[in-house]
Amino acid sequence: MKQPNDQRGKRADPNYKQITGMVPKQLALYFKARCAELETDMSKVLEMLVRSWLLNPTKPEAPNPLAQLVLDNYPRLLEIGDIKPERLDVLVMGEKPCVGDLAKLAHNLSLEEEYLVELRNKSFPPEVEQKPTNKKQKNGTT
Repeated sequence: MKQPNDQRGKRADPNYKQITGMVPKQLALYFKARCAELETDMSKVLEMLVRSWLLNPTKPEAPNPLAQLVLDNYPRLLEIGDIKPERLDVLVMGEKPCVGDLAKLAHNLSLEEEYLVELRNKSFPPEVEQKPTNKKQKNGTT
């Protein structure tokens, strides 16, 4: 039996419009799982994110390769359980992985650690050290 329009929620509300877009499958699954875990309506989260972006629109950047790797393997990494879910979450969000993270990812995903170091360095280029300048000290010595 069809519900009257006033009981069908946002789909029937003329003040709402559906928008769509394509995201990687693992990202969609992760998003749905997090919303379910937090008992949060996905539409509300999407609305909040769109509003936030409209306040400060920026051109999307290419995804961080390491964050993408963790996201693509998230269910597998959760199942293995070697890396805490909270740590996986911050890696997915783009935090720089530490040496221990790289070692665990390499082991769990059967990857060479050197490859992961290269990915990290692409995502987080090492800071260039500044050479000391030959400034004279104020007390008259060099």
